[in-house]
Amino acid sequence: MKIFIAAHKKSLFPNYDYYVPIQVGTDINGIIDEFKIRDNTLDNISKKNKNYCELTAMYWIWKNIDDDIIGLTHYRRYFYKKPYHNTLDNVLSKDEIIDILKNKKIIVPNKKYFFKNNLYHQYRIIHNVSD
Repeated sequence: MKIFIAAHKKSLFPNYDYYVPIQVGTDINGIIDEFKIRDNTLDNISKKNKNYCELTAMYWIWKNIDDDIIGLTHYRRYFYKKPYHNTLDNVLSKDEIIDILKNKKIIVPNKKYFFKNNLYHQYRIIHNVSD
């Protein structure tokens, strides 16, 4: 089992061998020595990171990894045991992931509700609307 952590800069990561940091955008931003795995090796689309962000890691995983259980998360957005306790010691453990996958095919984040604004308004605040 490997849960890849997409990151474009140095960060703190969970200290478990099944959480594997992968540097994204390596062809654009250059190599960061702390990363053992980068999205510009083997079969990859690293050069497209400006358009695809973490999906360059997803592509790399799809084309190059064959573990039975594969995941992708973001260096600031993990799957936590307890909501609103966003600390590295609160990430799902290997046993918890396996236990969830006994009854489910996939793990996804909780829904996000926008009470004050709709999703389009939220997107408009932090993105280029013409995209």
